[in-house]
Amino acid sequence: ALVLPLLIRIRFVPPLIREEGSTVRRTWEGFRFVRNHRLLPGLYVLDAGITVFSFYRQLFPLFAKELYGGAAAATGLLTAANAIGGICGTLLVLFLRNYRPKGMLVVYSTIIYALLLFPLAISTKLWIGMLLIGGLGAMDGISVAMRQSIVQLTTPDQMRGRAVSLQVLAAQTANNLGTLEVGFLTAAAGLSFTLTFGGTAALLMTLAIWRVIPGIRHYRYP
Repeated sequence: ALVLPLLIRIRFVPPLIREEGSTVRRTWEGFRFVRNHRLLPGLYVLDAGITVFSFYRQLFPLFAKELYGGAAAATGLLTAANAIGGICGTLLVLFLRNYRPKGMLVVYSTIIYALLLFPLAISTKLWIGMLLIGGLGAMDGISVAMRQSIVQLTTPDQMRGRAVSLQVLAAQTANNLGTLEVGFLTAAAGLSFTLTFGGTAALLMTLAIWRVIPGIRHYRYP
């Protein structure tokens, strides 16, 4: 991370963009830009909604204890499987660079993500759980990489910082709400119900966004 950027050999001086108005006004302009964008509202809502209802990573210790009869070692293996899956999913995006319907790539990955939660809810073998969680990490990696790329590609220079800031705000808020949601729901109804509910909510939300936001299914790049 420290050395590789130093190997980039390119000279580029960004154009000086003079911003007018107060910080509040510029922030509001960024919010209006995102709200009226043909893709970004759907992508942000999709990311936030799925994260809130299926923030499974916080439940790894409970997976290890209740489903697989393990402890710290099982938790470590599940965490490693998720990380490896995320890396593989991100790398897979490179091989899909010529696949033009980038918006549908987000939809496909989130649908598979939602479907993987159902067998995870009833799995009792650690190696099966690792495979499923690795798949979840891969689908999440694809979805995150494509959402971030679409924001970069469809936002003009003067709005990019504000659009990315709103994306980060939505994601971080969803992470914290997701931690609360899965924690309380698991305590009240159990781990399997939480995963099944999360898979159902994620699947329905993905299909709703696909239907309501036509820009996502029509977007092509390049």
